[in-house]
Amino acid sequence: MSKFTDISDRALETALDLVHQAGDGLRSAGSSVRDLVPSRRTRDRFIKNSAALGAVRTGGKVAGNFVKRNPVAVGAAAAVGIGLIGYAVFRKYKQKQATTAIEGSARRLEPATTRGNAGVRSRTAQQSRVAPKTPGES
Repeated sequence: MSKFTDISDRALETALDLVHQAGDGLRSAGSSVRDLVPSRRTRDRFIKNSAALGAVRTGGKVAGNFVKRNPVAVGAAAAVGIGLIGYAVFRKYKQKQATTAIEGSARRLEPATTRGNAGVRSRTAQQSRVAPKTPGES
């Protein structure tokens, strides 16, 4: 054999030994790297949070550019929004007033069976149910 084949055989053996050592190192490194990588649940949470942060940053930039280019439109939209909020508060106030109890007095009616002739009312009974007018009313 020539010197050239002896060198290439030794180089091949040395290269194979290095490859085996590298493979063993990667196997042992793989287990330690696996311990460093977070679980799927944690990883998904990180991805969602980073996507949300990216969306907020991008949205903020877009909104800032829109405000710089269209300040009148933004002012008009803000005025309309304030007006709508004021109208909603006004409606809620009116609705709350409509549902509150009304001051007054009530009289419990007896069932028709104990009243006797329920369809016939005397003129005095009809007039007594009408509330008398106070001096402030016209």
